[in-house]
Amino acid sequence: MPVGHYNGGNEHNTRHLIYSRFWHRALFDLGHVNTPEPYHKRTTNGLLMGTDGKKMSKSAGNGFQVDEKIAEVGADAARTTVLSLGPWDSNVNWSEGALAGVQRFLKRVEALADNLTDDAMTPEQERLVHQLIADMTERLDSMKFNTAISAMMEFLNAFGGKMPRPAYETLLQMLNPFAPHLTEEMWEKMGHGDMLVFQPWPTFDSAKLVATEMTIVVSVNGKRANDFVVPADSDEATIVATAKEAAANKLADAQIVKTIVVPGKLVNFVVKK
Repeated sequence: MPVGHYNGGNEHNTRHLIYSRFWHRALFDLGHVNTPEPYHKRTTNGLLMGTDGKKMSKSAGNGFQVDEKIAEVGADAARTTVLSLGPWDSNVNWSEGALAGVQRFLKRVEALADNLTDDAMTPEQERLVHQLIADMTERLDSMKFNTAISAMMEFLNAFGGKMPRPAYETLLQMLNPFAPHLTEEMWEKMGHGDMLVFQPWPTFDSAKLVATEMTIVVSVNGKRANDFVVPADSDEATIVATAKEAAANKLADAQIVKTIVVPGKLVNFVVKK
């Protein structure tokens, strides 16, 4: 005593969550316990509602049996979906669409194990890895599980169809609290003898969080034409010149009448023929 972290559902706020503290303080006043508070930290979680936004119930027919859903889609997909639906302390609506998105994400993680490279990571790839560790560390500590899952999806998208092995193993470590079955299987596939759950949580180097490259979208008359990567410290003239090269086929036989630059994001050429 005291308990480090006590979590409970919102619907119990006026029941045992209050009375656990009430009785503990009464026992403290009577000298039977040696701490004035029963726990250092207390949090509450919202309810999982039906797709209709109402509390799940058999009578309303808007719910499902947990064991049946797990048998259908697997514990990893079900668990990750629930945590992705919204903030931990808010009521969230079950979504079959969200479930399908999570299933696609987990399948991509599994398939990626067969598309790893032994190439050294580029500075930008290193930045992405350290940024993921930093984001996941902060978001798990603050119980922002939904945005933590989003961070992993964005990380996967940034690498595309292939990934250096160290980056993939970091992703497995970050995903392990959400999808332990899949990640342990992939960790073993990577040749590790010890379980992933026993590995120390990775640390990040804040010096490597500074972007070395940036991806710029180039459009012509507001329609996307291409994108390109330039060093993060590139000046506007270099960015515009590179944009012209990236959209050369769209700019052929056209007169550029205006160039709009959104720093770090976009170059749009207004043209006429």
